[in-house]
Amino acid sequence: MADRKVTLKDLGDAVKLDKPTPATPAQEQLLPADSSTRQPTAAAEPTTTLRQSPVRRTRKQPPSGHIRYDELDRKEARLRPDQYGRLSDASRRLNRARAGQGDRITENTLIRVAIDLLLAREDDLTGTTETELRKSVGL
Repeated sequence: MADRKVTLKDLGDAVKLDKPTPATPAQEQLLPADSSTRQPTAAAEPTTTLRQSPVRRTRKQPPSGHIRYDELDRKEARLRPDQYGRLSDASRRLNRARAGQGDRITENTLIRVAIDLLLAREDDLTGTTETELRKSVGL
């Protein structure tokens, strides 16, 4: 196969005359075969699928109160180093004490429990700063 060179002038002329531009050797490999005499040499491009986010449904909480972690909504929180350290220590201590029974207790488990505790005392919660909020619930 001979190398065909396409210049900008050729491309401009092709656009002006509405005629097809000559294909380069690399493009010829990607063109479909016009008959059984020429086979395309490039592999077909792989198809990709996008991971779709799960559909939000109203969740019914099981009677045991157990929800799998992948059914929970994700929320990021910034913790002080001392908070995270004590949270990690508490989860390790509780996991050792459970002796393999029940579910593994993670820092996220404890954060959810702490949120439930805070929300149970929501009526006591007052203030405009973190310090005032903490004082209002006895911390």
